[in-house]
Amino acid sequence: VIKYFNKMSNNIIVINPTELRTNIKKFLNRAERDRVVIKSGKKYYELTVSEVIYANPNPSPSGDEWFEDPENVKIVKEGIASYKAGKVKKFDDTKLKNALK
Repeated sequence: VIKYFNKMSNNIIVINPTELRTNIKKFLNRAERDRVVIKSGKKYYELTVSEVIYANPNPSPSGDEWFEDPENVKIVKEGIASYKAGKVKKFDDTKLKNALK
């Protein structure tokens, strides 16, 4: 069942996953001019059209601003490279406590 809404002069088309699978090209094309929403169970998913995908360069899942500073990212990358090259010392809790005395 396809439902059509008109909200702020944008058409909203609500379809179910079966309709999307059956007519995927139709709805992908339609998403370029209208909002296409897939209702699956109690959740809604909206198709988004873009010519590029924005990849957030911040590696922190929480978006920690510390990683926004290129110098901090450089330090982390250097540390990873040192670890991969075997240029690091590994400490367990006891060794670390002794080293810091």
